[in-house]
Amino acid sequence: MSNLNLNQFKLQQEVGSLDLTFFSGEQVVSCLYDPTETATVTLVPGEAVSLTDLGADDIPGAPIIGKRADDAAVIFGTVVRTTKKATYYPGDYLEIAIRGCAMVFKSANALNRGVSVSAVQATPGNIQAVSTHAVLGYTLDKVAAGGLGRVMITADAVTAGS
Repeated sequence: MSNLNLNQFKLQQEVGSLDLTFFSGEQVVSCLYDPTETATVTLVPGEAVSLTDLGADDIPGAPIIGKRADDAAVIFGTVVRTTKKATYYPGDYLEIAIRGCAMVFKSANALNRGVSVSAVQATPGNIQAVSTHAVLGYTLDKVAAGGLGRVMITADAVTAGS
């Protein structure tokens, strides 16, 4: 966590942090991380997730989310960074930022403002320009290689043709 300096009004940006609080508040949903997942499979801030169907073992209540199978898997939202917990395990409840949130991500490559991006499944909290991958949103900032920038999340959790 960063230290404040004399003229700083908030902490510096961190992957998974929300920004641009809107009048109606961020679109954040409390979700349950798939309790049937292997105990060693964790989620971290900024990681993109998808909705999970447990079939006959489905649990009523909060939406159930899980890891995406690959970069092309549909995105429901991303894990919100909190100061309480840095890693989430199966069965944990956590906050997921969905369509309409502005969140901070890290980019391996330089990106211009307004570029459609996808979440990199292999490196949670990272973004890349969209090719054949599921769209997470678009950049609000010009991002240098290895830098942090804000993304307006537009993921809608809908599979093609649905």
